[in-house]
Amino acid sequence: MDSIKAIIMDTFSAGTDTTSTLLEWTMNELMRNPKTLRKLRDEVRQVTEGKSHVTEDDLEHMPYFAAVMKESLRLHSPVPLLPREAIKDTKVLG
Repeated sequence: MDSIKAIIMDTFSAGTDTTSTLLEWTMNELMRNPKTLRKLRDEVRQVTEGKSHVTEDDLEHMPYFAAVMKESLRLHSPVPLLPREAIKDTKVLG
């Protein structure tokens, strides 16, 4: 039972830590790039005009938002990428 609790806690904390890290870096980049912030804000306002909040369905109409998030992930990966090395020689496609 303790193992299951530990796995659930690890999964929950990993999901929230990476999300908060992504949001922190994205906000940092937007503050440093006001032109990008204005363009993103305009897109969000246009798509959500007359609504009180953004819904998941709105996201498919926000290509610039998706690009900003992907660029933030590219620049500041929330999970460190560990180098990997093959343990034996391998031939690919013969």
